Amino acid sequence: MTVIPTDEVLQKLARCRLKVYQKGYFTSDIMNRKKIIFWGTGNIASTIINNHPDLEVDFFIDNYPRDSYFCGKKVNRPQADFEWKNYFVVVATMAYQSIKTQLESYGCVEHEDFSDYRDYLGIKKRTMFETIKFIDEFITENPQYKHANMIGGHIFTGRKASDLIDFFSRFIATHVEEKYVCLAHSTSLSEEEGTDLLGSPFISFPDAVGWLGFYREKVDIKREILEMSCFNLSEDEKKQAEDLQDYYAYKNRELSIEICGLIIKFYKEVLTILQPKKILIGTDLRPEYRLLLYCANKMNIPSLFWEYGWIPGTIMFEQWGNAGRSRFAKDRTFFIEQENNYTQVQLDNIKKYIINNRIDTGIFNKTPGDIQELKKIDPTKKTVFLIGSNSEDTVNPDTVFYEKNVSSIFRRTDEIICELNRICKSKGYNFVYKPHPGTSTLKEINKDEINKSIIVVKDYPIDDLISLCDVAISQYSAVDCKVLLHEKPLIRYGKSILNFAECSYELRDEDSLEAILDTAISRGVTNEQKHNFDILLGKLLSNNSWDNQVTKDISYGRELKDDFFDLCIM
Repeated sequence: MTVIPTDEVLQKLARCRLKVYQKGYFTSDIMNRKKIIFWGTGNIASTIINNHPDLEVDFFIDNYPRDSYFCGKKVNRPQADFEWKNYFVVVATMAYQSIKTQLESYGCVEHEDFSDYRDYLGIKKRTMFETIKFIDEFITENPQYKHANMIGGHIFTGRKASDLIDFFSRFIATHVEEKYVCLAHSTSLSEEEGTDLLGSPFISFPDAVGWLGFYREKVDIKREILEMSCFNLSEDEKKQAEDLQDYYAYKNRELSIEICGLIIKFYKEVLTILQPKKILIGTDLRPEYRLLLYCANKMNIPSLFWEYGWIPGTIMFEQWGNAGRSRFAKDRTFFIEQENNYTQVQLDNIKKYIINNRIDTGIFNKTPGDIQELKKIDPTKKTVFLIGSNSEDTVNPDTVFYEKNVSSIFRRTDEIICELNRICKSKGYNFVYKPHPGTSTLKEINKDEINKSIIVVKDYPIDDLISLCDVAISQYSAVDCKVLLHEKPLIRYGKSILNFAECSYELRDEDSLEAILDTAISRGVTNEQKHNFDILLGKLLSNNSWDNQVTKDISYGRELKDDFFDLCIM
């Protein structure tokens, strides 16, 4: 068995060439006479730039720019009198329809003056029915991939996609005795590019599978419903579709139930064709992945979840689920019985290395807007830092599922912001809030009130924010471990792998927030909490955390030769 070295994987990544249609939408004449500009300065745009280093972008456009520069290029606001016809606009955001309308109001023509980023990159877009047919043909032509292990999730769309691609390509190359097929969404790579990077077949999920998540604007749902009408649902599957819809209640309940039913139909057919031995699912909170788990369980296919490790520099694997559904979060006996194979000296060195090298914190920038906000901090006062969550963007907070697996106290971020704001004003504390990347949770709060008393930062490095604070508050986040690594007191109001670790202050109800905040500020991190966090750290690294082996001088966590399928599936 061989392992692909880091530089080889990165070189493969750098060799990805931009694939532009020479027939159809984009002619060589259009592309040769126009300079390229990108509309959007978020995760999609940065992922595309990182995955296509030879792509020459003149500048970026954004309706609400966070900074003057992005990826080393100037960021401009769109203007109606701009010379749009001299440029080709690649819309690198999920809000394509609204931006399309805006560009058309400037006189631009779709596919002549602008396009969706996936059209531009040559990323295939299939319906559910077309994808089922494609997979059926693929297995007919490549029967060796029937009964392969299936990897799914956000490998190509995660906040650090290149690290994920690197990790899974290494794992696949190490375990050459097994076959793997990856089914996932992709925002920046074609199936051919993804297959080349992973060293294993990559098939893109149809947009409708993510309809309840991020792809609503792009889906012709009427066509999907019509094409999938040839597949039937059992009564149990219909009920499951309704139950899952309740977890993520969209505006149209009836339509949302029908979409869940479509996703079940899709998974059922795909799993019947592939007949995978095991399934690896990337996160269990988004409804499309909970539906995949349902279908896998119904077909008796062992499943495992993965996510960015709670310990920076690792990937975590867990059979029961992520965060509050993890076995570490639900089973005290399991937590107690897990082995800790690390000495205190080793743990101290790992903690020091993570902090000194700012592992997993390089995706944020010190933007002028954030720097200006942080100048509002009064250094003579205590500082409270609220870590933003995206849970209510993923799971409907008004459900039993949310109460059991996310939080039974503050259901929405707006609620705890208002309560914390009241307490901080009365106590004279600074209140700093950083929203979770890609979320907006300040809709219900008076904007004048926010500007007066809440310090809101969007991109500032997490390590620096933790260093500035006297206490951090979180629902659940991998940032929690960063707070504890910095030896700052942590208050939790959600469910996570820290449930039984006794290394933080746990909020029991809304009325106790002020008292527990005072206690955490006055006591800080206790010696007992520090000791217990070290125990948790050792248990996670020994059992469920794999070394991601990216840009690290020291190794910690399980090695790639250890198969997470065998070790974590019981």
